[in-house]
Amino acid sequence: MQSGGNQVLTLIQQNGKASVVAHRGASAYLPEHTLEAYTLAHAQGADYIEPDVILTRDNVLVCLHDLELETTTDVAARFPDRKRPDGHWYTIDFTLAELKQLRVFGRVDDSERETMQGYQIATLDELILLVQRLNKAVSRKTALLIEVKDSEWHVKQGKPLEPVLLETLARHKVDTPVGGYIIQSFDEAHLRSLRDTYQCQLPLMWLTSELPSLEKVDGIRAWAQGINPHRSAIEVDGKPNTAGLAVLERMHSRGMKMFVWTFDDEPDVLQRFLDCYGVDGVITNNPDTGVCALNAGRLKNE
Repeated sequence: MQSGGNQVLTLIQQNGKASVVAHRGASAYLPEHTLEAYTLAHAQGADYIEPDVILTRDNVLVCLHDLELETTTDVAARFPDRKRPDGHWYTIDFTLAELKQLRVFGRVDDSERETMQGYQIATLDELILLVQRLNKAVSRKTALLIEVKDSEWHVKQGKPLEPVLLETLARHKVDTPVGGYIIQSFDEAHLRSLRDTYQCQLPLMWLTSELPSLEKVDGIRAWAQGINPHRSAIEVDGKPNTAGLAVLERMHSRGMKMFVWTFDDEPDVLQRFLDCYGVDGVITNNPDTGVCALNAGRLKNE
């Protein structure tokens, strides 16, 4: 599939410009992974919206970061007897109908939960339809950077996630490079299986918290179109990481892309990563700040 991989490179993202990725939606402003957070991210001009996806008991993909529900919802109050022996409530043990009964608060303390109305868990289907509708309304091409969460854990639960993901994307006709969608994961083996076993046509990007070696870049190129490292791969304490910049240069020479995570309301830092270091995308909780930094750099270069 390497030739197919090379073909999709030109479609990450539009016209070769750098991209702003809304991390879990506009998660600095509204509870992460809710339709409201995704809508705000689109309105703020994000090129990509980044959902994490997890399977329900009835095989529906929902947008949540954690396998456990209690961190961002009121599941403990609504289903007190449904926790596992380890003390956690797992998404995969609930049907979509049950999950829709929960209130989503995001990562706030209990006192703030009391003052919030609460939001609803979103499905990947709902997110795709929302983005398609918003794109049509304002003539935009925002796409999704979908993170596959804990593939091996899903396999151990008897519910491989990848077939459901690809079927969902095919149903919405966004399973080819034309749609602009990308899949990312920390799990190298499962990314490889998407390309080799499932014949996935979408660009794949490998998430990593550690900087790969120059030599490993060439190997990754055979099955992925990009590497998405933590920001420390490029800059540490405000100083450039020369090893990371060498990896970025090698990737660009091989036609690969690098999206870097995760940024907050840091306009100067974002502009440095985009303009000085030349990364291909920034993954941020504050997509409006990312868009402003991207536009400021563009104006400076005109």
